[in-house]
Amino acid sequence: MDEKRVLALIDDDAMIKLTQRLVQIPSENPPGEEKAVSDFIQAWLEDRGLDVEVIEAVPGRPNLIASYGSEDGPVFMLNGHTDVVPPGEGWTVDPYCGELRDGKIYGRGSTDMKGGIAALLHAFDAIRRSGVKLKGKLLLVINADEEAGGAAGAGYLIENGHVAADSCLVCEPSSLMLSTAEGGLLWLELTVRGRSVHSTLAPIGINAVEKMLGILNALSPIKTKLEAMVGLRGKPTVFTMNIMKGGTKVNQVPAECRASIDVRIPPGVEVSPYDVIDDVKGVLDRMRKADKDLRVDLSYNDPPILPFEIPPESPVIATVEQAVEAVTGAPAEYWKPKQILPTDDSDLYHWWTKGNIPGVYIGPGAIELAHISDEYVEVDEIKKAARIYALVALGELGWEA
Repeated sequence: MDEKRVLALIDDDAMIKLTQRLVQIPSENPPGEEKAVSDFIQAWLEDRGLDVEVIEAVPGRPNLIASYGSEDGPVFMLNGHTDVVPPGEGWTVDPYCGELRDGKIYGRGSTDMKGGIAALLHAFDAIRRSGVKLKGKLLLVINADEEAGGAAGAGYLIENGHVAADSCLVCEPSSLMLSTAEGGLLWLELTVRGRSVHSTLAPIGINAVEKMLGILNALSPIKTKLEAMVGLRGKPTVFTMNIMKGGTKVNQVPAECRASIDVRIPPGVEVSPYDVIDDVKGVLDRMRKADKDLRVDLSYNDPPILPFEIPPESPVIATVEQAVEAVTGAPAEYWKPKQILPTDDSDLYHWWTKGNIPGVYIGPGAIELAHISDEYVEVDEIKKAARIYALVALGELGWEA
């Protein structure tokens, strides 16, 4: 058996039709409606004689696990997620049409990441159909809830011992470029409560918006300090105050104001999300002591996402690089290139930081097209992705002659 035999079993026409069908099945998160598309994928796998384990952290939100190969030897995981963000406004086509036009498939989730899932499924099935005797186990994990953090998906699976592997590949859209590092993510939510009165009585009220402005101004030194920090490969830290909402009428002193701050921390800086939380709490404590009328609450995503980088010497990275070059005929490229992506957070975070599973994030579709109206994925990238995935699986596991 050689690799060409496996690649020849990848059915491009069927794979493109599968992508279209997956796009046509809504799986929005929020609210977390992955069941219909998960049921479809489960049936697709079972029709091919595979046993599928279904694990639900939350009823009606399935995570699927299938495998092929030997119970002895290494385990390599192919991974994707079924959920998509809601379509939103501004579409010129039906968000769930799955229309194929000019070499592109349109629809919500086409690039993030149902094109990638179709490629994973066909790569997995081509290996199964070839009858190759792998020297280890090929694991297929299709989970829910990536778009909302993974508590019902990858996070639950790895934290509860449902998944273990020696290496992995996550098929997030990257225009077939590699990503091996992601930044930390911390979302801070501030809520100030005041006392509402008519504007003519403002001196006896407590203006929540004005109090919030004072807080945000007091947090500016934290922003300045953080944004002077540069991580690996020159990527800066980000502390951006993006939302402030307060008040209901122009002639009424606002009783409440809310603000949201987005913090992104690349690997390689000497600060963690927990340090930022402590610094913000310190500022708020000092302000409360100085202002008896200040009532402010702080909340955040708990636990925050920590920055990470897969060790460059991890063998799976070289395996993916070789597969990309074999399929595309050009050396593998890293995103932007070899740049940390503090704006991104994928399920690779859960596999590596909680399960010590090194991996690479690579998939068809451009991340710039994810979550926008008229989202699409290029058919040619799906075809190449399937071949890359098959070669990586064979390279990571090996086979008996």
